[in-house]
Amino acid sequence: MKNKKAAAWVPLAIMLIALSLISVGNGFFKIPPLWGIKDTAPYFHDNSANNLVELMNHYDAALQILSANDPVPLTIGPVDLSEQDKADIIAYMNLL
Repeated sequence: MKNKKAAAWVPLAIMLIALSLISVGNGFFKIPPLWGIKDTAPYFHDNSANNLVELMNHYDAALQILSANDPVPLTIGPVDLSEQDKADIIAYMNLL
């Protein structure tokens, strides 16, 4: 990858897709699928995110805290989502 910052959102998108594929049983959590996510607001167990922008801002803040406080593999580096990265992820979720 030529531009690591532009692709910083890829691990997040892969994680969201992988979590949606986890099956129920043997201690696994039941994760709702991402298909139709744009139509299922509000988000989170407490309905604290009213739209996908608020959802992405929450995860961006969480990723910044984790990147600052946890050892990050040198090959990945800290995750710093730009406004364009967040807009791209939201556009992708709107396609589902």
